[in-house]
Amino acid sequence: MLCMLTTNDFKGQSSMEFMAMVFIMLVMLTVTISVLRDRQSNLNDRRESLKGLSIGDSVANEIDMALTFGKGYYRDFELDKSIRGENYSVEVEPGYVVVSWKDRTVYSSTAIDHVDGDIEPGENTIKNIDGSIVVE
Repeated sequence: MLCMLTTNDFKGQSSMEFMAMVFIMLVMLTVTISVLRDRQSNLNDRRESLKGLSIGDSVANEIDMALTFGKGYYRDFELDKSIRGENYSVEVEPGYVVVSWKDRTVYSSTAIDHVDGDIEPGENTIKNIDGSIVVE
């Protein structure tokens, strides 16, 4: 038996092929956008961590300078008010400056075990008073 195809059959097949191609392109676009969004999120997380580490290194440097220059050292320094819009805290533990925010913590090394006073976002003053490091 001989099968006869009409022009309408070819048009229907072309439409189905076109719809399949459009569907495949949409799936590829969705996957690409998803991968790019994930990479952007990872990049933003990395930038945030680097910002926290930069703040910690800055504080550690100020503390080490106060220790190195000795008695009578006095300097004003300023820290960023936030890390990408989030509040943060700075603490000094033996050998480390600890910067914490949200669910993250970064450490910067320092040569000192203890600092009197609190290190706050914004303006701070560091002093070496008779060998003790004081932050106001």
